[in-house]
Amino acid sequence: MSIAPSTCCCRLNTAYTRPHHLWDLLLLAVTERTDPITVSTSATAVTLTPGGAVEIPVHIVRHPGAAGEIKLELRGLPGKVTASPATIPANQTEGKITLTAAPDAAFDIANILLQAKITNATVLAPAIRLSLHKN
Repeated sequence: MSIAPSTCCCRLNTAYTRPHHLWDLLLLAVTERTDPITVSTSATAVTLTPGGAVEIPVHIVRHPGAAGEIKLELRGLPGKVTASPATIPANQTEGKITLTAAPDAAFDIANILLQAKITNATVLAPAIRLSLHKN
């Protein structure tokens, strides 16, 4: 099996108890860390004007056993900017989340995080740069 260095994530689980046999000292388990889903977006940067709105497309890769509904949220939004509640139905892989700025929203630049929740796991996508400015 070949894993690209940028996608390799491993979790090392260790436990120590007083050994009863020599082979007890030699047990080590290395398991690959896998989230139930992978979340991404083609929007690495978005621009929003006061009173305006913009849709952010979301793509999900579902790993085995992740067939349920996915709730999407945005974290780190500047003041007077809101995100619509969004979900991706069970067994679907595409969705959108809408950002809306109030008419009196002030100039701001922020890195926002797209968060996807399924069952009892939360997965983050890379940060999205949000620029809020007047026309």
